[in-house]
Amino acid sequence: MANQSLVIVSGSKSAPGAPMLLKVAQDQGIDATLTYIDDPLTVSRINAADTVLYRMSPQMRPKYIALLDVLVEEKRSQLADYLAAFSKINMYDALVSTDIPTPKSYTISREQQVLEYPTVIKIPNGYQGLGVELIRNENDLATFKAEFSDEDEFLVQEYIEESKGSDKRLFIVGDTCVAAMKRTSQTDDFRANLHLGGAMASYEPTAQEVAYALAATKVFNLDFAGIDIIDSNRGPLVLEINPSPGFGIQAVSTHNIAEEVVRQVVKA
Repeated sequence: MANQSLVIVSGSKSAPGAPMLLKVAQDQGIDATLTYIDDPLTVSRINAADTVLYRMSPQMRPKYIALLDVLVEEKRSQLADYLAAFSKINMYDALVSTDIPTPKSYTISREQQVLEYPTVIKIPNGYQGLGVELIRNENDLATFKAEFSDEDEFLVQEYIEESKGSDKRLFIVGDTCVAAMKRTSQTDDFRANLHLGGAMASYEPTAQEVAYALAATKVFNLDFAGIDIIDSNRGPLVLEINPSPGFGIQAVSTHNIAEEVVRQVVKA
């Protein structure tokens, strides 16, 4: 591994995931560099690296998109797959072309109405539960659109009432589920995200859930991903693919998840 060069690209100097990955890589003898999206040397570092590992939040997506015009072909293709997974609309378009079960979903423009209530609505590039709301009537819809006035398109999703306040996160690395947790809302919020106050506990996923999570990760050729799954009366449904999952799940796992990610990315 000493001959491998790895560049870790991050959009934020305050996010802990990228420095964690850097330390793990260096401990494994990898020639690793952490670079930030606004650093003028980032493009040359990416193009020269054997391997690139991206860490990104959706609000930084435009800056990563701008990289596509200046990267060499191999690196451009990898980043394009990664960026495609960040759009919830792209994600569902891709999932519906597979046999992976998901909540019924469709898109609307700012001028259009939803087909029924209650329903869940999402902005294309929300994260950590932000930009996701349960809409019960036209007033709720108008309020949501006003809050996200910069958005022209929205994802509308079937409300799975029986899953309210609970979901599972499976952390996939390569062909393995290295960790899983169940998240449960501690309030009346239908979202279970940890950043919104949800509680987590270790979870043993079923073989079916693991199979769905592995298949979802492969839809965008991702080396690793966090796959969110909810229960429904018709079985488990893949809710989201997160191509840059946080490492909070480490608290309920015996695996060194950052180490697993680095080993997968550099194909050690």
